[in-house]
Amino acid sequence: MAETAESAAGNRCLSEPLIKQFGLLWANRKTSGLSRELARESEPLRVTAVLERALAFALLLRPSWPSELLFGQTPQMALTAILGRFFGGALLSLAIACWWAGNEPGSPTTRDVVKTMLFYSGVAAALLVYARMGLALAGMLLWPGVVVHGILGAWCAASLQGK
Repeated sequence: MAETAESAAGNRCLSEPLIKQFGLLWANRKTSGLSRELARESEPLRVTAVLERALAFALLLRPSWPSELLFGQTPQMALTAILGRFFGGALLSLAIACWWAGNEPGSPTTRDVVKTMLFYSGVAAALLVYARMGLALAGMLLWPGVVVHGILGAWCAASLQGK
């Protein structure tokens, strides 16, 4: 056991300079305009993936919770709960697609996913506004949801500029 602990300590001591060196190289790297452009394309996808994944898991596990927060009402029927879970599965699929597409900035597939998420964010924001204005639904996170989808949509549109 002592030999393993010594070995681990030795490996840690050898790897620390490498980690520091890589960290300095990473911090001091000069990015080309192209790499900054590519990173700009994948950033909204990563943020969308994280946010939509959180909502997806909430819908899959307990559909009444997001419904209460967004619309101020809980689903009353089993059908509404199962539809919420289907919606959660769909959001999880979008989150996964966004995350994977973020791994390949600059590819045609990534640009197509960014365009898709631009469309989705616009539809989501419009539906949330309709829920408030047309259906008089109001939850604590309804307007923040509109703002977040508006920002994500604008970010997607900005990342597509010049392509």
